Amino acid sequence: MQDAYSLRCTPQVLGAVRDALAYARGQVEIEINAATDNPLVLVDEPDLNKAFSAGLFHGEPVGFACDHLRLALCELAAISERRAFRLTTPHLSGLPASLSEVGIGVGAAQSAAAAVVAAARQLAFPSSADTVPTCEDQEDHTAMSTTAAKRTAEVLDLARSVIAIELLCGAHAVRLRGASRLGRGTARAAEILLPLVDRETPADAIAAVTAVLSDGALLSAVRSAA
Repeated sequence: MQDAYSLRCTPQVLGAVRDALAYARGQVEIEINAATDNPLVLVDEPDLNKAFSAGLFHGEPVGFACDHLRLALCELAAISERRAFRLTTPHLSGLPASLSEVGIGVGAAQSAAAAVVAAARQLAFPSSADTVPTCEDQEDHTAMSTTAAKRTAEVLDLARSVIAIELLCGAHAVRLRGASRLGRGTARAAEILLPLVDRETPADAIAAVTAVLSDGALLSAVRSAA
């Protein structure tokens, strides 16, 4: 099977994504435990009024973290789509076109993955760079962190869909080539995924794979097996 730059770079890309996740998690944990909210609610105060105005409410640390994480998720989706592309391209994979002996197979799903990656990239612009004055110019440097977090959640959903499509393509490839040479973790993933590939429509199959990704069932099973 022909090698490709995208495949060789996968470990480095995934490592960088893990670093971005760790950074974002660290920033959120710091901020969620910090005294930088407005108002501060001090539950141990004997006074009936336990809320105190602090004026410390700038969300830039979380905004930066979300913007950085969103870029990482875009890259995760992009390299996942490239692997799906290689699986569905005969001269690169050595397998039938669209991973099917007849019909369109999962070719349409791979095209959908490319469209989803494009949608994720359009959300990648850093929200924290788009500050505008508000509140009659009293707040002259807004963090836009809420927008950053909202867009990051959207990109996370999009990236999950692309990975589901790659896994769907991988399951079809395993069925064509056979599962005799799979590692323990990959074999367990195949056991879970193969029953999901023959749904009524590709959209149904993608939704089924996305579900086992979202609820952690696939990851838990692979970890146990490996």
